[in-house]
Amino acid sequence: MEPLAADAVVCIKCGYNTKIGRRMETMKVGLEQGVGGHGAVAADLLDKAAKGMEEDVEAEKTKTSAGLPWWVYLIGLAILVGFATCMLLFTGKEPPKEGKSGWLAPRTQRPIVLAVPIAPEPLAKRAAG
Repeated sequence: MEPLAADAVVCIKCGYNTKIGRRMETMKVGLEQGVGGHGAVAADLLDKAAKGMEEDVEAEKTKTSAGLPWWVYLIGLAILVGFATCMLLFTGKEPPKEGKSGWLAPRTQRPIVLAVPIAPEPLAKRAAG
């Protein structure tokens, strides 16, 4: 174990980064193809990116296939159709009450409300009072 220089940020031997306070991982590139150089490094990085994209596609497929099973939707649909059927079968079976035809009472039985404007008291009465 060697001491780090005062102005050093990353240890060359172990990869410790003094700014983030932990050891960094290294990645070897360009060795899989056998030929060194920038072309090999670029090819390795592109291969890793392609693998990462394939993994992302697989993860997306698992996300979209997750959810409620089909039979839950079928049960919900059956309940909805049953409710609608009951509403259609059981409405309108009760005969209307005498004098009623529909939702509102006939016009003669409704209360009549009149709006009557009220005039303010004359100012002379207020001053005298």
